[in-house]
Formats: sequence, C-alpha cells, structure tokens
Amino acid sequence: MNNPLWNGGANVKLRLFESAAKFGDIIASFNCNTNNWVAIYIYKRLKFLGNRFLSQFITLWFLALWHGIHSGYYLTFFNEFIVMNFEKDIEAIVKKSHRIQEWLKLPGASPIIIPNTFLFCSKPEEYFI
Repeated sequence: MNNPLWNGGANVKLRLFESAAKFGDIIASFNCNTNNWVAIYIYKRLKFLGNRFLSQFITLWFLALWHGIHSGYYLTFFNEFIVMNFEKDIEAIVKKSHRIQEWLKLPGASPIIIPNTFLFCSKPEEYFI
C-alpha cells in the first residue's frame, strides 16, 4: 500500500532557509514548488540553446514577467542572476585554494574567510565585458 505524501503544499524548507550559508541555499529553500516547476518546464527545455547562462537568464526573465511589469521584479531577478554566478565562481576559487582550505579548518574561521574571499577574489568586470 502506498503511503500518502503530505508535503505537496510545503513550499519552504524552513531548516535550510534558517541555516543558509549561501545565496543558493536561500533560493533552494524558498518557493520550492515554483522553483521545481520552472526548472522542469522552462530551464530544462532551453537546453537546446547550449548555454547555461542564457538558459538561466531567460528563466529568470520569465519569472520576472510572471510576477508583473514593475521594474523591481526585473532588477531583483537580474541581481539573482549576477549573485548566483559570482557565488559559483567564488566556490570554485575556494575549492582550488589550499591556503583557504587550511584556514577554513580553523574553528570559527568560515564566517570570516568566506565573505572576504568573495570581496577580494571575484572579478566582476568579466561579467560586464
């Protein structure tokens, strides 16, 4: 006998949301059903473009259009696009750096090192050229 699932209306992963260490965690924990629907029906169907950034940008543009015509929606989703791509780049830098990995092993170091890594190691000019 199948056990019924009672989480169909759950749209927030509260534990992940409250303990988020990255912007991606916040996105993954909030508005889960909408994120899942958009991933399946918009993002994955744009695979033919052959460009993840373009697919992600178009998906976020669709979400902004879905919300309405006010410029704040477009600005917010564009900001999400920028921040998520910076975050992916920073994670790659942190994983490659042996020095940062050693520092992260120190107790209490992560909350100090990760924001500073983001501030001093990112190359925002690459995204605007």
